[in-house]
Amino acid sequence: MSLGHYEIFFERIRKRRGKKIAVVALARKLLTIAYGVLKTKRVYDPEMLLSGSGVGA
Repeated sequence: MSLGHYEIFFERIRKRRGKKIAVVALARKLLTIAYGVLKTKRVYDPEMLLSGSGVGA
């Protein structure tokens, strides 16, 4: 995911739920990605996220 994908995600949530909820949702998304990278000791690959296979696959 490029920065643009995160911006789109943030804006989509912000429009529906508000800025504070969008900030928490984005923070959770980033922390989940970071945890998966640290747990599996793999290099972050945004294409893996876009394919839906996830970090742990």
